Amino acid sequence: MTFPAGRFFLESLPTGRIVTEEKIRKTIRLAELLTTDDRIKTLLSLYLEASTYFANTEFKQTLIMGWIILEDFYIKDLWTSRISKVVTDNNQLSKLGSWNIDQRLEALNLSGELSNDDYDLLMKIKDARNEVVHEGKFPPKEIVEKCIDLASRVVQKYVGDHLGKRIVEL
Repeated sequence: MTFPAGRFFLESLPTGRIVTEEKIRKTIRLAELLTTDDRIKTLLSLYLEASTYFANTEFKQTLIMGWIILEDFYIKDLWTSRISKVVTDNNQLSKLGSWNIDQRLEALNLSGELSNDDYDLLMKIKDARNEVVHEGKFPPKEIVEKCIDLASRVVQKYVGDHLGKRIVEL
Protein backbone atom coordinates (compact mmCIF):
# COMPACT_ATOMS: atom_id res chain seq x y z
CA MET A 1 0.00 0.00 0.00
CA THR A 2 1.40 3.43 -0.87
CA PHE A 3 0.61 6.84 0.55
CA PRO A 4 1.13 10.22 -1.03
CA ALA A 5 4.19 11.97 0.42
CA GLY A 6 3.49 13.30 3.91
CA ARG A 7 -0.05 11.92 4.12
CA PHE A 8 0.74 9.39 6.86
CA PHE A 9 2.37 12.08 8.98
CA LEU A 10 -0.53 14.47 8.60
CA GLU A 11 -3.07 11.79 9.49
CA SER A 12 -1.21 11.05 12.70
CA LEU A 13 -1.44 14.64 13.96
CA PRO A 14 -4.15 15.36 16.53
CA THR A 15 -7.16 17.19 15.18
CA GLY A 16 -9.74 19.44 16.71
CA ARG A 17 -7.34 21.73 18.52
CA ILE A 18 -7.54 25.36 17.59
CA VAL A 19 -4.67 27.64 18.43
CA THR A 20 -5.55 31.29 18.38
CA GLU A 21 -3.38 33.94 16.84
CA GLU A 22 -3.04 35.51 20.29
CA LYS A 23 -1.62 32.28 21.76
CA ILE A 24 0.86 32.06 18.91
CA ARG A 25 1.94 35.67 19.48
CA LYS A 26 2.39 35.05 23.23
CA THR A 27 4.41 31.91 22.55
CA ILE A 28 6.67 33.79 20.15
CA ARG A 29 7.05 36.62 22.67
CA LEU A 30 7.95 34.11 25.39
CA ALA A 31 10.57 32.55 23.12
CA GLU A 32 11.96 36.02 22.40
CA LEU A 33 12.18 36.84 26.12
CA LEU A 34 14.09 33.62 26.74
CA THR A 35 16.41 33.77 23.76
CA THR A 36 17.34 37.44 23.83
CA ASP A 37 18.98 37.11 27.24
CA ASP A 38 22.37 35.47 26.63
CA ARG A 39 22.65 34.02 30.11
CA ILE A 40 19.20 32.39 30.01
CA LYS A 41 19.80 31.21 26.45
CA THR A 42 23.07 29.56 27.53
CA LEU A 43 21.42 27.99 30.56
CA LEU A 44 18.57 26.55 28.50
CA SER A 45 20.97 25.25 25.87
CA LEU A 46 23.09 23.51 28.51
CA TYR A 47 20.01 22.01 30.11
CA LEU A 48 18.67 20.80 26.76
CA GLU A 49 21.98 19.02 26.17
CA ALA A 50 22.09 17.57 29.67
CA SER A 51 18.51 16.30 29.56
CA THR A 52 18.97 14.87 26.07
CA TYR A 53 22.09 13.01 27.18
CA PHE A 54 20.20 11.75 30.23
CA ALA A 55 17.28 10.54 28.13
CA ASN A 56 19.79 8.64 25.98
CA THR A 57 21.47 7.19 29.13
CA GLU A 58 24.73 8.94 28.28
CA PHE A 59 25.62 9.53 31.91
CA LYS A 60 29.15 10.90 31.49
CA GLN A 61 27.92 13.69 29.23
CA THR A 62 24.87 14.32 31.43
CA LEU A 63 27.08 14.77 34.47
CA ILE A 64 29.46 17.13 32.70
CA MET A 65 26.69 19.33 31.30
CA GLY A 66 24.80 19.26 34.59
CA TRP A 67 27.93 20.23 36.50
CA ILE A 68 28.50 23.21 34.19
CA ILE A 69 25.02 24.46 35.10
CA LEU A 70 25.67 23.95 38.81
CA GLU A 71 29.13 25.51 38.80
CA ASP A 72 28.63 28.40 36.37
CA PHE A 73 25.18 29.43 37.52
CA TYR A 74 24.20 28.12 40.94
CA ILE A 75 27.52 28.06 42.82
CA LYS A 76 29.03 31.07 41.07
CA ASP A 77 25.99 33.21 41.80
CA LEU A 78 25.75 32.03 45.41
CA TRP A 79 29.42 32.90 45.80
CA THR A 80 29.14 36.31 44.16
CA SER A 81 26.09 37.14 46.26
CA ARG A 82 27.82 36.05 49.46
CA ILE A 83 31.08 37.90 48.96
CA SER A 84 29.36 41.08 47.77
CA LYS A 85 27.48 41.18 51.09
CA VAL A 86 30.67 41.25 53.16
CA VAL A 87 33.30 42.84 50.92
CA THR A 88 33.18 46.22 49.22
CA ASP A 89 36.82 46.62 48.15
CA ASN A 90 37.22 45.77 44.46
CA ASN A 91 40.66 44.21 45.00
CA GLN A 92 39.27 41.85 47.62
CA LEU A 93 36.25 41.04 45.43
CA SER A 94 38.59 40.20 42.57
CA LYS A 95 40.77 38.01 44.79
CA LEU A 96 37.80 36.16 46.28
CA GLY A 97 36.26 35.83 42.83
CA SER A 98 39.25 33.75 41.76
CA TRP A 99 38.83 31.11 44.47
CA ASN A 100 38.47 27.59 43.10
CA ILE A 101 35.31 25.54 43.38
CA ASP A 102 36.44 23.62 46.48
CA GLN A 103 37.23 26.83 48.32
CA ARG A 104 33.92 28.37 47.30
CA LEU A 105 31.88 25.34 48.37
CA GLU A 106 33.69 25.13 51.69
CA ALA A 107 33.20 28.83 52.45
CA LEU A 108 29.55 28.75 51.35
CA ASN A 109 28.93 25.81 53.66
CA LEU A 110 30.74 27.40 56.61
CA SER A 111 28.84 30.66 56.11
CA GLY A 112 25.48 28.87 56.09
CA GLU A 113 24.70 29.72 52.45
CA LEU A 114 24.80 25.98 51.68
CA SER A 115 23.29 23.44 54.04
CA ASN A 116 25.37 20.41 54.96
CA ASP A 117 23.12 18.24 52.77
CA ASP A 118 23.51 20.54 49.75
CA TYR A 119 27.26 20.79 50.35
CA ASP A 120 27.59 16.99 50.56
CA LEU A 121 25.57 16.51 47.38
CA LEU A 122 27.55 19.10 45.43
CA MET A 123 30.83 17.54 46.60
CA LYS A 124 29.66 14.08 45.47
CA ILE A 125 28.63 15.45 42.09
CA LYS A 126 31.92 17.35 41.75
CA ASP A 127 33.97 14.28 42.69
CA ALA A 128 32.07 12.11 40.19
CA ARG A 129 32.58 14.77 37.52
CA ASN A 130 36.31 14.86 38.26
CA GLU A 131 36.54 11.08 37.96
CA VAL A 132 34.78 11.25 34.58
CA VAL A 133 36.96 14.05 33.22
CA HIS A 134 40.32 13.08 34.69
CA GLU A 135 40.08 9.29 34.90
CA GLY A 136 37.46 8.37 32.30
CA LYS A 137 35.33 6.55 34.89
CA PHE A 138 31.61 6.01 34.52
CA PRO A 139 29.60 7.95 37.10
CA PRO A 140 27.10 6.23 39.39
CA LYS A 141 23.57 6.52 38.00
CA GLU A 142 22.26 7.82 41.33
CA ILE A 143 24.70 10.74 41.29
CA VAL A 144 23.81 11.56 37.69
CA GLU A 145 20.11 11.53 38.57
CA LYS A 146 20.71 13.85 41.52
CA CYS A 147 22.83 16.13 39.35
CA ILE A 148 20.21 16.45 36.61
CA ASP A 149 17.48 16.94 39.21
CA LEU A 150 19.40 19.77 40.89
CA ALA A 151 20.28 21.30 37.51
CA SER A 152 16.57 21.18 36.61
CA ARG A 153 15.65 23.04 39.78
CA VAL A 154 18.35 25.65 39.05
CA VAL A 155 17.00 26.15 35.52
CA GLN A 156 13.42 26.47 36.79
CA LYS A 157 14.47 29.07 39.33
CA TYR A 158 16.49 31.14 36.87
CA VAL A 159 13.86 31.03 34.14
CA GLY A 160 11.12 31.77 36.67
CA ASP A 161 13.02 34.73 38.09
CA HIS A 162 13.82 36.02 34.60
CA LEU A 163 10.23 35.76 33.39
CA GLY A 164 8.89 37.14 36.66
CA LYS A 165 10.82 40.35 36.06
CA ARG A 166 9.57 40.61 32.49
CA ILE A 167 6.05 39.18 32.71
CA VAL A 168 4.50 42.51 31.74
CA GLU A 169 6.20 42.19 28.36
CA LEU A 170 4.14 39.12 27.52
